[in-house]
Amino acid sequence: MAQLSRRKFIANLSLLLGTSLSPFGIRALAASSTYLSDNKKRFLTSNQRLMLSKIADIIIPDTDTPGARKAGVPEYIEHMLFNLLSKQDSEKWLFEFNTFNKKVGGFNHLSARMQLNAVTRLDDNLGSDDFYKKLKELTVIGYYTSEIGASIELQYDPVPGPYQEMPLAVIGRAWS
Repeated sequence: MAQLSRRKFIANLSLLLGTSLSPFGIRALAASSTYLSDNKKRFLTSNQRLMLSKIADIIIPDTDTPGARKAGVPEYIEHMLFNLLSKQDSEKWLFEFNTFNKKVGGFNHLSARMQLNAVTRLDDNLGSDDFYKKLKELTVIGYYTSEIGASIELQYDPVPGPYQEMPLAVIGRAWS
């Protein structure tokens, strides 16, 4: 019998529950179990990677739990974008990502407040920016299928509560 990892379990559970993900998100979830955090293959420049990290951290920031960057979400996103999408689609996404960067005047050079405002504007127009829609979807999938997202943010408890025996006479027939 094959060992089922927590990441694979959550991905399969999400698919089973019929989450309202796009076909892109469903493929990303299905492929998430093949992602290795020590993947050395890089497709983005260091400047683009920094921008991706900052945007992911704005989407899911550090609070009382670690944020997207600490969960390894930027590496996950880079892996998914360039190993899951076709070359044409990944080049289109990268073009739109770079267009956004130019439009805001160099995202990495903006103040933290201006970066937050830029991402908030993207959130307000979520349907109009395809690159951001994919980026946000991958951020959420990457975070909640990461060890940090699944065990700290979601407070994983392998055995929720103590065992409490309940006689059949007390509860009646069980639902099936």
